[in-house]
Amino acid sequence: MAPGSVFTSDDLKGAKPIRALSKLPGYKVSDYPIPAHGKVRFVGELVAMCVADTRAEAEDLARQVSFDYEDLGVVSNMFEAQKPHAPLLHEHWDDNVVLETSIEGGEFDAISTQAPIVIEREFRMNRQATVPMEGIGLVAFWDSRMDQLTLYSSTQLPNIVRTGLAECLGLEQRRIRVIAPDVGGGFGYKAVLHPEEVAVAWLAMQSRRPARWIEDRFEHLYAGANAREHHYNITAYADNRGKLLGIKAVITIDAGAYSSYPFTSCLEAVIGGR
Repeated sequence: MAPGSVFTSDDLKGAKPIRALSKLPGYKVSDYPIPAHGKVRFVGELVAMCVADTRAEAEDLARQVSFDYEDLGVVSNMFEAQKPHAPLLHEHWDDNVVLETSIEGGEFDAISTQAPIVIEREFRMNRQATVPMEGIGLVAFWDSRMDQLTLYSSTQLPNIVRTGLAECLGLEQRRIRVIAPDVGGGFGYKAVLHPEEVAVAWLAMQSRRPARWIEDRFEHLYAGANAREHHYNITAYADNRGKLLGIKAVITIDAGAYSSYPFTSCLEAVIGGR
């Protein structure tokens, strides 16, 4: 596996997709392939891994890689994506809604019909990137003496990454060691399993040579785990003195193309309701 190599999904034999599971009723599972296989579901999704001795050489190699894409329709707007006959992000789903849930209070019906003051507002929070000062950094190698995969990762949750790697690479957890050095900023971005961690670990396993990847700022903004595009329709009910009696909120969240491991995209809804 010499420098100057390019790997696509067909080459990463034995690397299973990332799968984030949940017991919430109605939750839909999505497989996050490493790299994309057959279909690209978001701008910036990993489609190939270019390996070279230096980053500059790998970037030159990446510029020579090209793919033929067929337009399958765009679902970039979360309201358009919910309409009948909208292009499906995942073919085994019957629509593009990953989860729908509700919370109701016991006396809300009475409050909503009797409150003298009713105020309605609409809010929208644009998608954002976490932008930690330091991007993700990875170094992986196969320890032949210990018969063990070792991954240095700027992760906030090394045990979670170890569990995820075990599932994706088919290794027992005891044969994986994840070491988290000083992480710097994280803000939750470094608290999930990233496809690059699986790809770099797979490469180290197959080549029996150390492999590394350091995310630059452009990669983070373009392809990182952006989050929290929320839309709120809120109705507040109050008495004549301004005391809040009840609130009704319909919250719609664009959680992206895949659920993040291990928390799934359901965490976005929790943040929306706080």
